[in-house]
Amino acid sequence: MMDLPELIILDVGHGNCALIRDANDAMVIDCPPGGTLAETLEHLSIKEILHILISHSDADDIGGIIDLLSNEDIKIHNVHNKP
Repeated sequence: MMDLPELIILDVGHGNCALIRDANDAMVIDCPPGGTLAETLEHLSIKEILHILISHSDADDIGGIIDLLSNEDIKIHNVHNKP
């Protein structure tokens, strides 16, 4: 079991995506298009995301949000975006 929070920066090409997790929760910062985020979540057996934070609405930061939200294998509690 993990004691300290872990920060994982994903290589998604242009744009950014980060995953923060600890023993109880996971949080995602930005959702780029493509399969990297979904593959990482599956590899880490993450089935629940407490928060998704969207930094801004450029396609490289939000392009994968619909796929993530429609993934029936992952429960998402909250989505936040910068106004």
